Amino acid sequence: MRILLVGPAGSGKTHLASQVARALDLPFSFNSLSAGCTESHIIGRVLPDEAGNWTYRPSPFVRAYRDGGVHLFDEIDAADPNLLVLINAALANGHLCVPFADMPPIKRHERAVIIAAANTFGHGADVQYVGRNQLDAATLDRFAVSTVFVDYDRDMEKALVRGILSGDEADGLLEWAWGVREVIREHRLRRIMSTRTILNSARLIAADEALETIRQRYFTSWSDDERRLVR
Repeated sequence: MRILLVGPAGSGKTHLASQVARALDLPFSFNSLSAGCTESHIIGRVLPDEAGNWTYRPSPFVRAYRDGGVHLFDEIDAADPNLLVLINAALANGHLCVPFADMPPIKRHERAVIIAAANTFGHGADVQYVGRNQLDAATLDRFAVSTVFVDYDRDMEKALVRGILSGDEADGLLEWAWGVREVIREHRLRRIMSTRTILNSARLIAADEALETIRQRYFTSWSDDERRLVR
């Protein structure tokens, strides 16, 4: 199974992947595919053991692929597109080749679940996510019919916040946060009001931080023109 989760920052994609592992009673692992991620992060490496012999050490992805598990390729649209070509065959054909290890191709376990998460659909950077890359069409084709858009979910946010705060405090925080989010969407601002931000704010309020203090911190980097848009 392979799935691509696409959605805005802080919408719960990583948490969702971990919940899939929990629901399936499988181990969970992940890679954050920043520009510094290399082939060895994905397919492992050969290292000397205690006796000085060179031994293949599988990566978390290889262990999930070989033994069963849920592995998340987080921020896949920030990766070098050529790096991902390395695993195209593994995603589609059920076998993974480790070119530098003297071993046969690794067969995909029947309970190996590969999830990728991205802020864009892999077509390159946009005004909001400027550090994203255009992904190879062959990689995107692996997820052509298994791409799921993950947006912010008000019902989930309400349930989570009310698990932290009392009714009035929860309602006040949600009303403010959702209002700001609507302003961001309406005026296409390069700002984010994420589920993660809302939950962090709820935890601060639970620790006796005032909502007004949180508001002031949140708007610190906003311009005067942007602030005037928020009623």
